[in-house]
Amino acid sequence: PRASRAYVKCFEDLAQQRNPQTWFKCVSLQVHPLSIVFSWLFTAFSNYLNPEQVLILWDRVVAYDSLLIVPVLAAAIFAFRTKNLESAENEQDIQDIFDDGTKLRVIPLLQHFLFAT
Repeated sequence: PRASRAYVKCFEDLAQQRNPQTWFKCVSLQVHPLSIVFSWLFTAFSNYLNPEQVLILWDRVVAYDSLLIVPVLAAAIFAFRTKNLESAENEQDIQDIFDDGTKLRVIPLLQHFLFAT
């Protein structure tokens, strides 16, 4: 339980710091960003990414001996969808934006999120 709270906090802190306008947009539409990504965190993306990408993610989890990469990836996906979220007008629009993660690629998302200026 303590670890899962730490991962939730990690996601929230990263997403708010990197994309405060997007965070506020979701909250103003009464969609808490955590409600979007909670299942991703809980299942380590097994219900969202295609299986090959889940294995790539788990390669990183094993390599770094830490699950901390999971909330970082969630924040990276949230940041990646920022442009789409700007046009969202309601909760359904936001759900539609995040509905399908099967075309997402773990490594480019993480690299861009962690190393782009």
